[in-house]
Amino acid sequence: MKAKTRTFLVWAGVGAAVAILVAAIMIGRVFDKFSYVDETVEIQLVAPAE
Repeated sequence: MKAKTRTFLVWAGVGAAVAILVAAIMIGRVFDKFSYVDETVEIQLVAPAE
């Protein structure tokens, strides 16, 4: 029983890590398509520092 639970937790962790990785890649691709949004964000972040 404990072994099955441990295996389930391991696979759940692996699945979560893969899901996060896929989500990050998809978000990255969206930002690549709308690169002008990223540039605007960079300008807003850099301007106060200057």
